[in-house]
Amino acid sequence: MLKPEVGSYSGLKGQTKSAADALHLRKEIIMERDKYKNLRYRLMESETWPLEYMFKFITPNKDGNVEQIKALLPEHGKISYKHTSNLAHVAITCVATMQNADEIVEVTEKVGQIEGVIVL
Repeated sequence: MLKPEVGSYSGLKGQTKSAADALHLRKEIIMERDKYKNLRYRLMESETWPLEYMFKFITPNKDGNVEQIKALLPEHGKISYKHTSNLAHVAITCVATMQNADEIVEVTEKVGQIEGVIVL
């Protein structure tokens, strides 16, 4: 019977903790890179450019999140806000003419990195 070599894929058994951590980190990086792949694909396949696009986000109403998001949105976009009744959260909508799918994904990725933000 052959034994699997250390480092070969047989689960995480036989790997050191640092190797398991490295594998986990690599998976996270790949997932983050592909997070908006489907959005980009759908935009590229189904739309003509330039396109009027609606960005929608929900964020806790604290730590300057609203201002951070506003700074990342297209300057030429029309922005509107809607607060929850207790003012704990803010829904932010921005309608802007975008030139290509990459512009949309770039804005969405940057806003999605802000802690607590939900991308719709």
